[in-house]
Amino acid sequence: MKFNKAIEIFFISICIVLIVGINGCKQTQVKTDIEDELIAFMQPYVENRDFDGYILIGKSDSILLSRGFGKDASPLTENSQFMVGSITKTFTAEAMTHLVEQRKISLTDPLTELVPSLPNASQIRIKDLLVHSSGIRDYYSLTEFNGVRTEAINLEDFTKWI
Repeated sequence: MKFNKAIEIFFISICIVLIVGINGCKQTQVKTDIEDELIAFMQPYVENRDFDGYILIGKSDSILLSRGFGKDASPLTENSQFMVGSITKTFTAEAMTHLVEQRKISLTDPLTELVPSLPNASQIRIKDLLVHSSGIRDYYSLTEFNGVRTEAINLEDFTKWI
């Protein structure tokens, strides 16, 4: 259900961007019109607590709209922090694809090529990580990862946890 709403929001945003490109209106008027339409469209989702996030619409090197929608009283800004969750899987897969194309890695390489200090890394292939079949435990279940992390974790400490 939420996936369908996300797709609907995505397509409405794309339509708004296309309309802006076709109309050729003054940027300030377009920005006001888009913002009014977007707020009206998003209002039911925000009120029903179905969406919180930040929407940015740009054209060339201009930002046409930059607006946050939050579930609680604290306003969202361009500096708000989010739990990125599963979207990192997409970025990781894309980065690995580029490394494969550049012949810097192979999906059949053992994980020791990237993280030699990881226990059992010689028995895990890079491909295993990408398809979630590496056998490495879910580190989010560990107490150390409860809540939002604001500081970096070095690789050595991280490999001890998993």
